[in-house]
Amino acid sequence: MRKITEKLNSKLKSHFRELDKLGLAAEDSGIILYLLTLLKEKIDFQIKMDSNPVHNDLSLFQNEDAKLELSVEEIWIELNDVPQAQSYLIEVNKIFNAKLKVLSIKSYEKIIDILESLFEGDLENQFSQIFDLFLNLIAERQGKKSGEFLLPTEISDFLMDLARPKSDAKVFNPFAGYSTFGTKLKEEQLYHGQEIDKLIWAISMMRLNAYDRLEKSVLQNADTFTEWPSTSNYDLVIANPPFKLRLTENQQVEFPGIKTVEYFFIKEGFNLLNDKGKLISLVPLTFLNTLSSEKEIRKQLIISDVLETVITFPGGLLMQTNIPFAILVINKGKKNKNSVLFVQGDKYVKQENKHKRYLEANELLKNITSKLSGYSNNNLVKEPSAVYGTNSSSGNTFEISKERIIEHKFNLDIERYFLDDLPGTPLGDIVKILPFISKAKVNRWYLKNAPLSSSVKMLVDDVDLIKAKYVGIKDLKNDALDYHLDDQLLEESVLRKNWSIVKGNSFLISLIGKSFKPTLLNSDDPFIYVSSLILPIEIDTTLVDLDWFVNQLYNIHLTNQVSSLSAGLQVPRLSRKDFLSLKINLPSLKEQRQEIANLKGTNNEIESLETEIIQQNSFLRHTLAGPVTDLEDAIKNIDAIVSNIERDSLPNIRGLKPTEKHLFTLGEYLEDSKKFSAMILETVKSKLNASLDIESKPLSRIDLLEFTKSYVNRKNSTYPDFDMLLEYDEIIFIDSDGNEIKRYIKANEELLIRMYDNLIENAIKHGFTDNSKKRIEFYISAFVEDDDDNAIMLLVSNTGKPFPEDFDFRKLTIKGYGYGDNHGDGFGWWYINEIIRKFKGKWDIIDETGGEGLVNTDLATSVELIFPLIENYEEL
Repeated sequence: MRKITEKLNSKLKSHFRELDKLGLAAEDSGIILYLLTLLKEKIDFQIKMDSNPVHNDLSLFQNEDAKLELSVEEIWIELNDVPQAQSYLIEVNKIFNAKLKVLSIKSYEKIIDILESLFEGDLENQFSQIFDLFLNLIAERQGKKSGEFLLPTEISDFLMDLARPKSDAKVFNPFAGYSTFGTKLKEEQLYHGQEIDKLIWAISMMRLNAYDRLEKSVLQNADTFTEWPSTSNYDLVIANPPFKLRLTENQQVEFPGIKTVEYFFIKEGFNLLNDKGKLISLVPLTFLNTLSSEKEIRKQLIISDVLETVITFPGGLLMQTNIPFAILVINKGKKNKNSVLFVQGDKYVKQENKHKRYLEANELLKNITSKLSGYSNNNLVKEPSAVYGTNSSSGNTFEISKERIIEHKFNLDIERYFLDDLPGTPLGDIVKILPFISKAKVNRWYLKNAPLSSSVKMLVDDVDLIKAKYVGIKDLKNDALDYHLDDQLLEESVLRKNWSIVKGNSFLISLIGKSFKPTLLNSDDPFIYVSSLILPIEIDTTLVDLDWFVNQLYNIHLTNQVSSLSAGLQVPRLSRKDFLSLKINLPSLKEQRQEIANLKGTNNEIESLETEIIQQNSFLRHTLAGPVTDLEDAIKNIDAIVSNIERDSLPNIRGLKPTEKHLFTLGEYLEDSKKFSAMILETVKSKLNASLDIESKPLSRIDLLEFTKSYVNRKNSTYPDFDMLLEYDEIIFIDSDGNEIKRYIKANEELLIRMYDNLIENAIKHGFTDNSKKRIEFYISAFVEDDDDNAIMLLVSNTGKPFPEDFDFRKLTIKGYGYGDNHGDGFGWWYINEIIRKFKGKWDIIDETGGEGLVNTDLATSVELIFPLIENYEEL
């Protein structure tokens, strides 16, 4: 099969752009593939609009009258004499007729003319590549929604190369999408796919036809859960199942103990394999280490010793989501027993542009196959700790024994295994976990110390009615130098479910989140209640200085270990054992005290400088405000005096110049002086007022998705001439059990509205022309550029004009800086920047028409906003 040349590739893309201009909505673009297939197979068909048929015989319409522009209410395609080999097109035709949109007759004529031109010369022999190129362009136009049905080519090729099915293999592919795996099989290999979406099934059938695979393929338009095969003789079961999709209640009754699609596919798919069969699946990274139901299937895979390979990847590779993922290879014919091959795929991932990453699959495949062909290969590293922190080729592939995985409770996250032999002192040698106080002990204390007037004689079970001070995650300190908590700031409460009881004077740490939030509680109370996610510890002060130890709990070396132990989890969470296994470098007490003394000194200097800068800025603004006002008044008075002189004695006084060499007159200088003094005064006032206004706004926890949904709904009624859309990556709002979760940022609602308003008003005033498509899109996703799983990205995009090529983003944040021919006062972007700083976020502007932009989009500009997430456990 010949590859499409670069010249032909450009020609086809040019044709697609012409088709794109004809008014087909993105979701209806599949009609192009349908008409393309009808033409290729020389199927006689009619496009009927009311009573005016438009006949096609591969070259001309039936009659000239049909070429008139018509506005009709109904349109359909009628097929004539469909050959038996193409009988599937009858069902496909029904599906497209149900979705067919009305265009003018000339538009359909243009579509057919363009498509017919593709069959000139020898292009028919490259039909499968042409079909796939158009399919990919359509998928790109549809955006992330299509990613669930179409994997990037390099990843699907990699999976099939990894599978290496035998020449007469039987392959089962549920959740088939566009049946990519079916198109990659060899002549005698049999394909069985299932796809529930009718339109996707129709396009997949045409795609299999394009690859001459229909004869050896069975593709059902079926619900996988109700039409699961009964045979158990497949050589390969392979799929990209929907991430984190929770089974319905009925499905959970049918498949007891299974909650998510990934679990279902791996467990039930494994049962379909023959004695040497393989199962390959994409899974979200959370599948590897979550403590929920997936742990049971991981246990089964390890105990039965069929898990062969685990390959992990960072986010940004898949179309439908930015979250990181993994590929599992399960092999009943596994040769290397009692161990699992782990591969870190991030080394082979390259950044194509700001939006897109791609996989260098060939190099990755070479690395894996060399290991799987025989584990005696010297490049295989059997001890992860030996290459911790390196980027060597051998440092990306590891063999982990079955016993070691069992010891780590069937956790399949490779990062965890790096920590076993890290240098340093385990926290377990420095601290000990204090026991919780029992309810019985609290009850005895209450009976002994209750007021004499109290008529209540508490039983052990009645301790739930006793009030005490309560510490939740949100109450813990988050400051390396100020970690003392005054119990006067705490509220009292009765004991609740999942709370624990500890001594009043305790050192507390959080087991959830990216910060331990170490806190020394100073309380004379005999006991307090704490969240079950808070751990009371006792620190050996003969080994560590308390101030130094608290500072170490914020050290990047320790937080990196926490990230490794909880990689892929939506919210980092440690067990007690994990906490005690963390390691720090332990110098002598003398060195610790010297280090913390230096740190405190540096911190004091920084605080002093920050205070001085704030005071100087405030002083400068207030100092300037008065004189500038006086300057403006002085210029007005001078102008009044000149006007009097002009009226009484010197009518030409405003035309005077200092010398003949000067260009400007007295009158012009006066006008400039009035204008510039007014500008300076307005700048000083607005800077002072805006800065004080932003600084004074309190921050609170905001659900970014719900807030943005509400905002977009309101604005759609405010701007009826604009399409205001909101899309989001649904997967980041689902936990590992398929439950919906919230994503919060720390912000201020009023400032967030002002920021959104400024972005929209800027696009409306400066971006759109009268005849442009007026669309503004909000898109919420995970932020993956730095693989930071604790940040969220919001893109605010528009279809107006792009920024000028020479605009400087850094200058955009300077108050008063304008850009382009239609620039404003330069206040808006400065104001947006100040609000983002207030929220501790960062931002950038993306030219979607340039190299960093999205492919095949009509968007012109995107403003990329990145905000740190705060965890919803803060209220626990």
